[in-house]
Parts: sequence; C-alpha cells; structure tokens
Amino acid sequence: MDHGTHIYMMNRQGQFVEGLESGTPSSGSAARLGELVDDTGPGMTEITTMQLIIRPKVSSGRRAAMQRHTKEASELKALILADLHKEPGCEHVTDFAIQRLETRENGANWTVKYLDPNQDKVCETILINIARMLQLNFDLPERGS
Repeated sequence: MDHGTHIYMMNRQGQFVEGLESGTPSSGSAARLGELVDDTGPGMTEITTMQLIIRPKVSSGRRAAMQRHTKEASELKALILADLHKEPGCEHVTDFAIQRLETRENGANWTVKYLDPNQDKVCETILINIARMLQLNFDLPERGS
C-alpha cells in the first residue's frame, strides 16, 4: 500500500501556516521549515505545532478509506492527555471533556470541549489539534454497544 505524508504547521493562534507533502525533497523541506521558523512576518513567527499525517493512498492517487477503530471516551481522553502533557506549558491541563456528536463532523462522532475559560489559549489550540488527529482514526462506540 502506498502512503502519502503531509506535515501541517500551525502558529500559536491555531491558524494553519503551511503544509509540506512527501514529494518535497528533504533539503527543500528543511530549508522551508527554517524560513518559516525564522520569518518575522505576521502569522508566521511562532510555529508551535507540526503534525505528521500518514494516510494510505490507492494506486489511482485517490485516498483509500481508513478503517476507524472504537475507543471509549476515557481512552480518548488518556491518549489526548499523553500528547498534551508533552507540550511546554500544558503539563497541568486536565479540564476538558469528550462529547458525542449526534451528527458527524468531518467524519467523527465525537469532539472535545475545553472546560476552563481561563486556561491558556495555546493549550486549547493544541488540545483541539491533537483531537483532530485522533478523530481520523477513532470513533466512540455506538450507543448500546
């Protein structure tokens, strides 16, 4: 199976800055990452999150459907906390909930709800980005399962 790799870069405000695809030569990727980190222009200065996403591709170039696995809300929260606590300044964050969605959003049947309005917005953005990555692979079990 062929895989496509994408790197998504986000600034401290949680805005998408730029993406690099697997076809970019490594020397070009390294140079572009250096430019983005060093750039002092608006929206580009504080790259805080780089997310590597590997998705299967079918030979025609169209993405294959990924198999989604189920996890309980407590398991999803534990996965999110493990990644979130690796981020500087977010080691103490625990105040969020996994919520079931009645209607799927972006293919997911769950989302996260940040419960502390006084918490650092950077941690909130990182939390949301971690959840988005997990939503690609995991669903909550169907009710009654």
